[in-house]
Amino acid sequence: VFAERVDRAIRARVRRLAKDAVAREALRRRGATIVVADLAQAVGIVNRLAPELVSVQVEDPRRLLDSIENAGVVFLGPWSAVALGDFVAGANHVVPTGGSARYSSPLRVADFVHRTSVVEVPAHQYGRLALAAETFAIHQDLPEDAASLRAGRRGAV
Repeated sequence: VFAERVDRAIRARVRRLAKDAVAREALRRRGATIVVADLAQAVGIVNRLAPELVSVQVEDPRRLLDSIENAGVVFLGPWSAVALGDFVAGANHVVPTGGSARYSSPLRVADFVHRTSVVEVPAHQYGRLALAAETFAIHQDLPEDAASLRAGRRGAV
């Protein structure tokens, strides 16, 4: 079976690595070969695992790209080597690990740009928004926040 051949090839390659003990331990703790019935099942597993890296090796890899929602970096096709992405192809190797690709993205230039959030509420919208916020404050057990919102609604601010 193909999956067994892949497993054997990986183990043989790991034995030749200079850092084979580290690689063996990583494979033991986190490595897996998963046999799927079809590409939809494969994509579903990828999206659940949210891996750091995904290498898509199918006839038309771009066809699957929009379906892969949770991965740090997606490598498409046989010439898109991970090492190219790490060093010269525009991606980098500072990517979400441990399944955090579900909610996190690879490091990018925008991560070094300072941004500030700004809140400006017009007077005519305060009452409705304050009432909603007061409800949250009460349920979060933040009585002083609720009191400040109530005071604002009464015009006591």
